[in-house]
Amino acid sequence: MPHLPRGDYKIVIRPTGGIKISEHGVVNLTAAVQDAAGIPLEEREEDIICPNNYQSILIASTPDQEHANKYQAIARIKVQDKFYETNAYETAPDMTAKGVIRGIPLEEGPRDITAAVVTTKNPTAIAAKRLSNTTTVIVLFEGHKVPTFVRYRAALLRCSLYRKQVDFCRQCNRLGHRGDVCPNPDNKLCAGCGTPNPDEGHRCEPKCQLCGTALEIKNKVKHDIEISIDPSILIPFWLQETGDTTQIPIHVQVYNQATHFSRPETYFSRPEI
Repeated sequence: MPHLPRGDYKIVIRPTGGIKISEHGVVNLTAAVQDAAGIPLEEREEDIICPNNYQSILIASTPDQEHANKYQAIARIKVQDKFYETNAYETAPDMTAKGVIRGIPLEEGPRDITAAVVTTKNPTAIAAKRLSNTTTVIVLFEGHKVPTFVRYRAALLRCSLYRKQVDFCRQCNRLGHRGDVCPNPDNKLCAGCGTPNPDEGHRCEPKCQLCGTALEIKNKVKHDIEISIDPSILIPFWLQETGDTTQIPIHVQVYNQATHFSRPETYFSRPEI
């Protein structure tokens, strides 16, 4: 993506419904977004609409706060006589950093969270927003430093640096976009090895989709002991006292299902009372 003007409001617009951003021209997409936002024709020149084909999203950049509010209010766009539902939100401004605090009750609403974080006790905090439906809250700080602790009303909470996640689609098993904006729901990859449209008898050799390195998966090893005596009367020989003539040695083979190898083990029966 090209660098957008510094200082502009940047709004991310995520169309749903399986639309492929790359198949529609930039001019058509720009007109669809600005028509949906209700921006007058004579006021559109200062705004920039830029598609991100990799993430299947649209980004609107504008210096006008009123235009930014209109872009955030977009609920759907019309592209080639077809409507697509959208989700829109504003990205973090330049010269800011994100931190994460945890343990915020779900009963706390957006206004409650903002009022509890954006106070004089947290001088660099400028915004706070809950992460989906979790107890985690993302706090936006002015500058490039994230404080170690944040005051949430009278509570002192540890704050950690927010780490950007790589989007992964569970519809097509591809990296770069989320499942709600998947442009390839009918063209799937194997989640383990990346084979296109695998059949039911596909034999998967897992590898990393980021670097292509083969992955070694270690399954839990299960041991099967097949003996003719009730296992409840057996205890390991190292727990038995030596010299007890009533102990009967029992030799068994322990079979490992993962490696298909077996090894001998010796157990002794409990001493008679």
